[in-house]
Amino acid sequence: KVRGKTPVTLPDDATAEALQAAGLGAAALTLIPRGVGELTLSAANYYQAMRPGEKVSFTAELKNTGTLPLFGTELDLRGPRAWKVSGSPQREIDLEPGQDVRVTIEVDPIGAPDVGDYEGRVTARCRVSGELIESEERLFRIHAEGAAALGPTFAVASVLLVLVSLAAWVAV
Repeated sequence: KVRGKTPVTLPDDATAEALQAAGLGAAALTLIPRGVGELTLSAANYYQAMRPGEKVSFTAELKNTGTLPLFGTELDLRGPRAWKVSGSPQREIDLEPGQDVRVTIEVDPIGAPDVGDYEGRVTARCRVSGELIESEERLFRIHAEGAAALGPTFAVASVLLVLVSLAAWVAV
């Protein structure tokens, strides 16, 4: 029973007039498809070795894996302190559902970094109807190599030469 009345069975294609004739209310509804926003950022490799004076770059794929169009997607790039990290394309990216775009992340250490391993982070994000849509944060690693260490080799060779010369002089 519906509010004390006997249930009424109506055909699936009942009109508003048929509902009113049966003593039932009717309302017009408009469906607005909402969908799901989802971004994926992936790369084959998030590790690079870097020699002194070099810049390094990573290539990744940014994909709209959701069912909503995503407009104004931006890359959020963070690198080691005092390093310059930039992304390409440098404009906001619009992605339809299923669409992907290739992005490049370039890292410039600005000067000669100490030998060692460094980390940076990249995330893609946009807003749809006030809701933040964000990819998983990805870490990229860079190993800064040093210049060939020839100084110690020359120092050892020089000491050996002096010792051999002294031994030859003492022997005479």
